[in-house]
Amino acid sequence: MARYAGFFVVRVSLENLRQILIKILEEAQLKIIYDKGESIMAREVTGKVSMSQLVTVEFGIKNEVDDAEFKLNFVFTNNELPLHENNHCHEVFDALSTLIINFPEWQVLEAMLV
Repeated sequence: MARYAGFFVVRVSLENLRQILIKILEEAQLKIIYDKGESIMAREVTGKVSMSQLVTVEFGIKNEVDDAEFKLNFVFTNNELPLHENNHCHEVFDALSTLIINFPEWQVLEAMLV
């Protein structure tokens, strides 16, 4: 099983946080399968890769210092064996991480990607 995790600390208003995160997931062609308060889970749509390669990402949202600073913990997983560093799960991880870092509607204050 491939697994990649990390976090982002972003500065954004509470009103915009969830909308922006959902917009980013949709832009990355990930469909929301669970959305409950402090947790959002999304998965790739079927048809482009085999079932074992379908990536699921889960975000945990935690309020940090003030009402405009949030920590987004995330985990990317799929059932593919990560035999190569550049596997499908890692490609989705890289693409979504780049979208998050470069998204103009918030400011990324800190990031850790592993």
